[in-house]
Amino acid sequence: MTLAFPSKPKGAALIIVLAFVVILSGIVVAYLARTTTDRQLANGSFNNVKADELAKSAIDLVVADFKQEIANGPTITSANVLPQRSPKPSVGSLPGIPNLIRRSVRSDGIPPPAVGSKASAVNSTVDVSANGRFVSLARLNTHYLIPKVNTGDTGTDPILGGFPAPNYWSPDWVIVTRNGPQAFPSWLNSLADSTPANGGYAIGRYAYAVYDEAGLLDMNAAGLPSPTPGVADIGRKGVIALADLTAMKITPTSQPSASALSKIVAWRNYASLPSTGVFPSSIL
Repeated sequence: MTLAFPSKPKGAALIIVLAFVVILSGIVVAYLARTTTDRQLANGSFNNVKADELAKSAIDLVVADFKQEIANGPTITSANVLPQRSPKPSVGSLPGIPNLIRRSVRSDGIPPPAVGSKASAVNSTVDVSANGRFVSLARLNTHYLIPKVNTGDTGTDPILGGFPAPNYWSPDWVIVTRNGPQAFPSWLNSLADSTPANGGYAIGRYAYAVYDEAGLLDMNAAGLPSPTPGVADIGRKGVIALADLTAMKITPTSQPSASALSKIVAWRNYASLPSTGVFPSSIL
């Protein structure tokens, strides 16, 4: 006699096992996806910190060069009472860009007591990187510390200041190796060799320009509405909020009107002043 065993328990057990396999597979996939995401986030965070540390170190190096310039020239003369300019204008002439003091430039021939920039023969604007990146002159002038070539638009395109093409005044890159910043006249294979014993491996780069901000006003606080007639000798007050903005120069031959300055102050202090009306898009 043949005995028949029920198949339902076997089918139920198979379904349960398959369900556990599906759940386990989902857990593994979710874990791997989370791990990959966390790795990408950690890598991005590390690169951000690395770039930030390099930028801070670059600032320290530039400031140290100015301090060294002071130490190199302890005897004050008319030639070194202020930081040396690079390039230095000829006698009797004005610099092409008045407030540009110094920039990182290859073969820096700045005279003593100044310290050269250690820049390499690769430009931040003209010499495009391997991934197609460069820094345009307009981007370099987003701070508006260099006069605009066209004062009638909202762009940041600067004047060229008489600097030779094609680099003009754009700074050159300073290559930072494991041994510190070094100037390279041409490419060396050691720059890409990450062997631990290679001190010439490039870990980053920076370019800089130093500007003289003396005499510039903070438009977040400077000036007051200009009534007609104006307050006598208001520009003699020692508070920036009472600065006489009508003495500014928009162009070498023109100055802002009192009504235009009042509109600037009204727009700036809109939350604290009972200003009414519609502000024009261009008021100077």
